[in-house]
Amino acid sequence: MAMFRWMMLGAVVPLMVGCGGKSSDDDREAFGFSAGFGDVRLILGTTTVIRSNQSCLEADNNGDLVEPLNILNTELEITSVPVVAKWVSNALENQRVEVTGEGFKASFYKEGESGGSDTLIWNTYQDAWAPNTGVDADAIAAIQADTSLSEQEKSDAIAVVSEKTCYKPENDADESAFTVIDIPQSERLPPINAADWPTPPEVANQGMPSFNGWSEDGTIGPLAGEYYVIIEATINLPGQPMPDSIRRDFTILE
Repeated sequence: MAMFRWMMLGAVVPLMVGCGGKSSDDDREAFGFSAGFGDVRLILGTTTVIRSNQSCLEADNNGDLVEPLNILNTELEITSVPVVAKWVSNALENQRVEVTGEGFKASFYKEGESGGSDTLIWNTYQDAWAPNTGVDADAIAAIQADTSLSEQEKSDAIAVVSEKTCYKPENDADESAFTVIDIPQSERLPPINAADWPTPPEVANQGMPSFNGWSEDGTIGPLAGEYYVIIEATINLPGQPMPDSIRRDFTILE
């Protein structure tokens, strides 16, 4: 989401790989479904929960996220947990699959304390809210440089400079949408080798966004604790059920 200056915190999370499909002495697995932390090309066996300073991102005229032209005078420490999943076709020919929604869904939970209920924090079909990061430092510098103002007038003007809020990317994905995709032999969703696809699919085409641990109103509450993410593949072979979901646990430190 942004360019981070990483600061390691420790908290190593183990990864296990799950796969699905029928198998026998004469038949290999029809597909592989794996999920965890890292890059979709190579899902990492371990990850470190990290805390970083993140500056605000803005949307340009095309709606793409870009670094702001001005510098904010406040940066926030956030905790980022990257999650990815992939479905691999093990067929010896094109594999037709049915895809619901975006193909993958990740739901983040915080474990309840003292026997309390677990709390759903966020899932990949909700908006990716971004926090308020302070006021525009360039606006303050311009006030300070204005020789027509007294020191008191400068102080008063700085006090009412509007807070600048990060761009909030909105997720307009339809969780119930349905499509059929033919996966080339030995290819995967999300696509890795575009040249192998006659037409790369529009769904199941992007890595899942990182969980950054902030709330809808932009505030950041206490994050330390035990968490887990349930990763579902909403993909199935025609007439067959979807594979079992995969759970990955992680800890966030103070």
